[in-house]
Amino acid sequence: MSHYKPYPAYKDSGVEWIGRVPEHWDVKPICRVASYNDDLLPEKNVQPDQVLRYVDISSVNHMDGITDVAELRFADAPSRARRRAKTGDVVISTVRTYLKAVATVTGTHADCIYSTGFAVLRARPSEVEPEFLKWMTLNDLVIQAIEAHSEGLSYPAINATELVKLKAVIPPPAEQTAIAAALDRETARIDALIAKKTRFIELLKEKRQALITHAVTKGLSGLRHSHESGNPESPATGPKALDSRMRGNDEGGRASGDDSMAVPMKDSGVEWIGEVPEHWTLGRLRDFVRTISTGPFGTALGSDDYVSNGVPVINPSHIVDSGCVPDATVTVNEDKASQLAFWAMRPGDIVTARRGELGRAAIISEQQAGWICGTGSIRITPDAAKIASEYVHTTLQADYARRWLELHSVGSTMPNLSEKLIGDLPMAVPPTIPEQHHLLRRSTEGSIRLDAMAAKVKHSIILLKERRSALITAAVTGQIDLRDAALLGKDTSA
Repeated sequence: MSHYKPYPAYKDSGVEWIGRVPEHWDVKPICRVASYNDDLLPEKNVQPDQVLRYVDISSVNHMDGITDVAELRFADAPSRARRRAKTGDVVISTVRTYLKAVATVTGTHADCIYSTGFAVLRARPSEVEPEFLKWMTLNDLVIQAIEAHSEGLSYPAINATELVKLKAVIPPPAEQTAIAAALDRETARIDALIAKKTRFIELLKEKRQALITHAVTKGLSGLRHSHESGNPESPATGPKALDSRMRGNDEGGRASGDDSMAVPMKDSGVEWIGEVPEHWTLGRLRDFVRTISTGPFGTALGSDDYVSNGVPVINPSHIVDSGCVPDATVTVNEDKASQLAFWAMRPGDIVTARRGELGRAAIISEQQAGWICGTGSIRITPDAAKIASEYVHTTLQADYARRWLELHSVGSTMPNLSEKLIGDLPMAVPPTIPEQHHLLRRSTEGSIRLDAMAAKVKHSIILLKERRSALITAAVTGQIDLRDAALLGKDTSA
């Protein structure tokens, strides 16, 4: 922010964590400029069946504001659902202060009921503009001071009466308005750019998923346009170009499947898959594997059997993108592991979730041999002569496979798979293991490139958020002078 000018003269604020402030600004306790916790829900006037729009601490963060609202009958609402707020008020969490749950209340959420874990600040019109109060409380120094003055290790909290004793920097009213206007404009520009980049990341995820599905249904044909590298912000690889290719066309208008590596195709007979390379083998998952087994159930394995730091038990929650990540508290001792030997997994086995997010899977490595397939999981042992473990794993990640499993799964609230059901999954498989490996290498190259592009964009979003926070803090503490920028409508984003 070197292009911003400082104020002509400064003075010591007298507050260590604030430092110096413009000479003509004041330093006051928050309670001097804002009242707090003025309104409570009048319980006597509320009927048990009245629906409340409730905002809890987990639904608020200082970057995105109020992100979620729960609709609850008053009779079912928690006892902490009692605070009321008005448009322009600021809600600040006084519990679990490390969450940085700070937000301004807009008209959309003025009718909500807030947790008593919030302090609700309301601007005193003679002291501070509501628009400036918003930015003052989103200042990193104030948020850090609240954390620093909280008590408790696992559940840090601060009393609202102590919170409002913290000092704040208050400029004259005209400057408050100017600073708030400048921050409204500049943060809106940054937020728009963050939104654009976030959408691009979503497109990259969709493209990655499409690449996986294409690989296990169409083979190498058409992969040329599926993993372009380069600058993620460039016209050739940016959001518009990627969006176009997601619809089936590249920048030149060619279909993305129009590739020099095209091979003769045949109808798979399965609507979910469509045409596949003519020489591929069609079948069901069970045709290409040796065994499919659900994890232990009933009295075979219960929570009482778990010990710490024993043989890991792999449940769906332990299956992530990078593989299996066991929980040290969800393990069994050696004797119990011997009793569960039938469910012990071997290198090359696939462990997949049989409930919840279907298709989530991992390949068991040499180091993970002997780990136990958990109750909520299914173990698949591929037939090494017919199919590579990696090909089974990739197919389970494919969009068509996930949709097919979800459609055919049982369970009204949570999808659930059986051995038979997952065994019925339609598949198209290259006839030789070398061809499968070659295809997967090409597909992986594309995924790596897309992941690298996404990582670059994510990093740029982090930098933008840091810039946004730094701008707010510098503006409301007077480290930069935004008076001219706001009054003249100057573009300060350069």
